[in-house]
Amino acid sequence: MMHIYISGVHGGINPSPGIGVARSRRAAYPHARLAAVDYSPQSSGLFWTDFDECVIRPPWHAIDLKAHVAYVESRLSRGAIWISGLDLEIQLLASRIRTRSRLPLPPPSAIKMAGKPPFDLAAPLRLSIPPALPVGSSSEEELSRFCRLHGWPLWVKGIHYDAVPVWSWYEVKPVLSKLAYVWGGTHRVFLQAHVAGQDVTVAFAAWKGELLGAAFLEKLDRTQQGKVWSGRVQPVPHELESRLRALVRATRWSGGGEIECVRDPHSQLWLLECNPRFPAWIYGATQAGYNLPALLIEAMTGESGKLIKRTRQGTFTRVVLEVPASAS
Repeated sequence: MMHIYISGVHGGINPSPGIGVARSRRAAYPHARLAAVDYSPQSSGLFWTDFDECVIRPPWHAIDLKAHVAYVESRLSRGAIWISGLDLEIQLLASRIRTRSRLPLPPPSAIKMAGKPPFDLAAPLRLSIPPALPVGSSSEEELSRFCRLHGWPLWVKGIHYDAVPVWSWYEVKPVLSKLAYVWGGTHRVFLQAHVAGQDVTVAFAAWKGELLGAAFLEKLDRTQQGKVWSGRVQPVPHELESRLRALVRATRWSGGGEIECVRDPHSQLWLLECNPRFPAWIYGATQAGYNLPALLIEAMTGESGKLIKRTRQGTFTRVVLEVPASAS
């Protein structure tokens, strides 16, 4: 029986991709055994009904990294597949585990290229990138000048997670302090100019440098944090898909990926972020006929799964569901 561990399953206001990955895998491989992995018993996705078992690891800030790598290796040695949905875990496992036949991850060099802000990816994808300023190496005068130059709103971002819009100079310092505390210093925080337009995103799956499939999302409605609430899924524009295919080949990318952009009023795409994992909306793509997690499993194992027929419209929306949960 196929046994798949899926980490990063929290389903809050800033959801991890684990639930969407599980739903996509269950649709294609109904008899697979799916295990939810997260680092807090409060992770809401642990109770999602597609999971056959739950694994609660120690909190990430306190976990023994060497022991966690050994734990993942022990699962892989028993024939299981490990699909990571957490950026920090992806960086750890990519740097520590070399045998990846059942651990689809980009090489460390590709993960470094995808770091925030993703300047190294803008050129091969031929995308513009909004101006950004690292906070740690900048004086208050430089920060103030950047804000005056680019106007409001601006974004304060962490190098791994978090993006907070600020609308005045008086908001900048409190938000900087908060994110610096969370991420361990101002050197892990940067300012980025805002680009007005429609949020669009490309999700893709790859295996050993081969692009297996990709889907293009237009966000029709989003949360205050910028997360998609409803969207339209379509094929990736041909030229962008060709550049993405070349990038995947050049970096020897394996696993899921997400390229977040803004399309301005002149139809120009601005690159915001690249994440080395599937996005949280991935099941929306699956419903539209782009089951990227299933394509990845098929490429890894050679076992074909059931595919959902591609829909003409490709739109989806999120709803709030109540599921049974055991007492904490």
